[in-house]
Amino acid sequence: MPVLMLLVYTAVCIYILCKAKFKKSDFAKFSILSSAILLVSLFINGAVWNLVSSFFIDSQEDIQRIMPDGFFEKSYVVLCLFVSALYEELLYRQFLPDEAVCIISQSSKSGISPKFLRLATEIVIIAIFALGHRYLGLWAVVNALCAGVILRFFCIRTGSFLSGFIAHYIYNLIVFFLFLQ
Repeated sequence: MPVLMLLVYTAVCIYILCKAKFKKSDFAKFSILSSAILLVSLFINGAVWNLVSSFFIDSQEDIQRIMPDGFFEKSYVVLCLFVSALYEELLYRQFLPDEAVCIISQSSKSGISPKFLRLATEIVIIAIFALGHRYLGLWAVVNALCAGVILRFFCIRTGSFLSGFIAHYIYNLIVFFLFLQ
């Protein structure tokens, strides 16, 4: 991830965190158990799509040439994975759905069912999240689509993005450093 993109992601995270005005109760909803269940769900999802994709493409094409070398490059990757997981969880699981609810409640005069609008916005937000992974290939987009549904479901159920962020970050670290080496 280029440094400029890292700075933009960090600025967006700071903006969302400042705008959200979290209460202590938002962080009290976090549990290690929900993060663990979510992490296992992400690995099952990833394993299924990795298996399916193995029938169609060679998954180890040129992965070695993009792997980090040395302590500083690996440290930078760890930082980038942290910021990108935080960015994605805040933006796609917290901020955009919350903003969509505000827009839907203001536009309820349109005659369209608010439940339909809510579902449509959830689908669009998850699709945008998935398409953000298109640089990794078709199967990564499908994996991200399913992972987006899982992460959003847990965000709704727990009322917090925190479990999703922790699971997402750990998942990315493990996939990057264990499975891609």
